[in-house]
Amino acid sequence: MKKILALFCVGLLVSLVGCAPMAQQGGGYNQGQGRYNTQKGALGGAAIGAIAGQAIGRNTEGTLIGAAVGTALGALVGNAADQSHDAAREQHQVYQPTVMPLSPREEAYQREMLRLQSNAEIEAARKAERARREALRIQEAQGRQQAQEDFRQSYGGN
Repeated sequence: MKKILALFCVGLLVSLVGCAPMAQQGGGYNQGQGRYNTQKGALGGAAIGAIAGQAIGRNTEGTLIGAAVGTALGALVGNAADQSHDAAREQHQVYQPTVMPLSPREEAYQREMLRLQSNAEIEAARKAERARREALRIQEAQGRQQAQEDFRQSYGGN
């Protein structure tokens, strides 16, 4: 029974420590600092659990049970710390959108839309320029008429 329990504890320790996700190395928040809190927690929990199990049970079975429970609890606490760290790191990262390449058909459609938009803008600018010139022409004509009337009134002419 003791051997089976010992093998179970070792298997549990290996599975919790070995299967924990590895921390990413890289730029940004805490650059180059890997986080292995799950592994550290499992190892520390196993040690503390083994000591506590030995103190409580005063036999090998108590030590192994304490190590197994300590490993599980330490891994859970370490994993929570890793997740908290990852969440904090994600909050500090800048969003960079991914641009997908367009198909040739989509590119042709976009070029056509830009051409049509440019033509419409050019036509609108031409209309605005014609309207401005017409307004100036009307102002000039009104100004000439006013000048002629003023001249006639000033000199009493015909």
